[in-house]
Parts: sequence; structure tokens; C-alpha cells
Amino acid sequence: MSKPEEQLAGCSEGVSEQLPSYEDLLNTIHFLVKERDAYRHQLAFAQRTIIELQNQIAYASQLASSVQVAPPSPMENQTQVGRVSKPKTCSTWIQSWLAPSEPILAPAEDAWQGGSVQRALTKVELVMRRKDLTLSEEVNAELLFCALLRSSGKSQLALTYAEKALTLAKNANDYWLTGKAEYHRGLCYLKLDLFARSVWCFVLASQTTDHREQVEANRLYAMERCKELPLNHPGREIDAQNI
Repeated sequence: MSKPEEQLAGCSEGVSEQLPSYEDLLNTIHFLVKERDAYRHQLAFAQRTIIELQNQIAYASQLASSVQVAPPSPMENQTQVGRVSKPKTCSTWIQSWLAPSEPILAPAEDAWQGGSVQRALTKVELVMRRKDLTLSEEVNAELLFCALLRSSGKSQLALTYAEKALTLAKNANDYWLTGKAEYHRGLCYLKLDLFARSVWCFVLASQTTDHREQVEANRLYAMERCKELPLNHPGREIDAQNI
């Protein structure tokens, strides 16, 4: 073999050694497809947020242009509040937006349906102590505990469980569970009369496709309540760190 041929053969061997295997290529393709899908979800999420930002800017401009207008009297405010239609929500977990949930939570759901909130809370606590829960079971347990506390008038405490569920879902990049957690966080803010924050939560919850009408009804209700508040009311404030 001539010297040029030997050099060419040596180059061919070097190239073949550098080429990735079929399995490596397949793993890379699967990784890229997964990354693409994640970015698509994030883009849709960002687009919805941008739309809501535009709505908020338009609303702020409307407020700025009408600051010289005298505020309505207390009687007028009461009349306006009376015209707001609060979305209908079911009192039980099984008939709620999160249904169906996880089979492991069925005993707690049954206890709640039977009218025993305390017994339901105890059963959920037992589930939450387990170390073998799937992500969906863990998030839904936190949200069931949140819903039970909220139904008992403990909305501030319930909010902490909604936020814990939200953190779990976000860390796992599970956008559907993230939407469910945002929805329950919005309901907590609604109970606390923090209407601007609840609006944002319902906007972020709209990334899920299930029960979109209920999410939108709550968002519109929160917006109406927010408009009725004085300009410096805490219910108009938005926590930018938690958007």
C-alpha cells in the first residue's frame, strides 16, 4: 500500500472511532424532543402571561385616566358588589375541579363527603407522611389538604399548602399539575380578598385545558372585585416575586 493510501486508511479509522453509536444518537434525539416539548409549554405559558400583562396595562391606563373622578359612595359600592356574580363552586372534593384525584386519597374524600372535615384532614395527613408517593399523589394530597383548610375558613394556612404543591409541580416541570396548584392558590387569595393576586393565579392556571370555564369564571369574578377596591387597597397589590 502506498503512503497516501495508508494515510487515507488511517483517517477513515479515526473518523469511524469518533462517530457516535446508534444508541447514543437515539438517546440524543429523545432528549432533544423532550426539550422541544418543554420549550413549547414554556412558550405557551409566556404567551398567555404576555396577553394578561397587556390587559393589565390597558386597565392601569384606564385607571390613570380616571383618577380625577370622584369615588362612588359606600351605597353605590354596595350596589355594585351586589351585581357581581360569584362563580358557583362545589363544596366537596369529588365534585370539584380536581376530580378525579388519586385512589390513595379516596378515604379522605369519603370523609369530607360525609361531612367530617377533621377526619378528612387526619386521613390526608397520614398520606402526606408516606415516603413512597408519586408526584401526582404528593401534589394532590397537598391540594386536598389546602382545599379542606380553605373550606374550614383557614385560607391563610391553606395558602402555604397550595404554594408547596406549586413548588413540587414546578420543580418537576409538570405543567398540568402546576396549573392545578395555581388554581387553588388563586382560590386562597380570593378568600383572603387579595383579588389582584388571585387574578394572576387564575391566568397562570389557564395553561391547563380541564375546567377552563371555571378558571375563567373565577378570573373574571376576581377582576370585578379588584376594580371595586380603592386604588391603595392591599387587594390591588401584586406580589411580583410569586407571579
